[in-house]
Amino acid sequence: MTAAPSPYVEIDGRRPEVEDLIHPALVNFGHFTAMQVRGGAVRGLHKHLRRLRVAHVEMFGTEIETEAIRSHMRSAVSRRANSYLRVTLFEPHPGSIRTMSAVRPPLDAPTTPQSLKSISYSRPVPHIKHVGSFAQIFHSLKAREQGFDDALLTSPDGEVSETTRANIGFYRGHQVVWPKAPSLHRITWQILDEHLGEHGFSVHPEHVALRDVARFDGAFLANSIGVVGVGRIDGHRYPPELDMASELSAAYAAAPWDEI
Repeated sequence: MTAAPSPYVEIDGRRPEVEDLIHPALVNFGHFTAMQVRGGAVRGLHKHLRRLRVAHVEMFGTEIETEAIRSHMRSAVSRRANSYLRVTLFEPHPGSIRTMSAVRPPLDAPTTPQSLKSISYSRPVPHIKHVGSFAQIFHSLKAREQGFDDALLTSPDGEVSETTRANIGFYRGHQVVWPKAPSLHRITWQILDEHLGEHGFSVHPEHVALRDVARFDGAFLANSIGVVGVGRIDGHRYPPELDMASELSAAYAAAPWDEI
């Protein structure tokens, strides 16, 4: 098996020295955003920048300069115009904002419906895309050991929130339902909400209990890789003939690309 290529990393627009990496390696406190880059452009660029600005004020009490962040992003992808970009912000000292940009080969959404194993777990501080991801990785690996693609996170009383790495949506015909449980309001979710109406969908947030997932026609996942259908949650299988992942993907694909 061929090993995955190492990411190309810059901190503040330059290749890091060892000293630059000590803090992010040892202190698990920061936040990030991630996106697909094609031809040096991304979908929802200003949503990504707003996410970073709002999260940084909440975590560190410091305002960031979004144009400086954008410049660091451009530098990182200048050699790889088609890529997968992760931008992490942290502060080794109060007020000292550092931007770490990691560039990997581009990723495409899976083409086959995904299977989910439900577990009782909620991400801490779920509205922030933070770097504390031990439990998410742990539960995802455990789900894979049992033959599933990922874990579906639920509250102790069985309310559905998200998966370890994506939002989950459900649908009845052309009515899309987003769970109301606390979760990360991912950029793809935001983009879909702006374009679903153009494709004949309506959007309704609801509290979704695990026992109710079989009442929907189907489900889908949405994250920085794109949109993919869900074929199974625990023992319940959604009928393939009702799968609407391609229509939902078309709504996402309608979003314009913003040059970094």
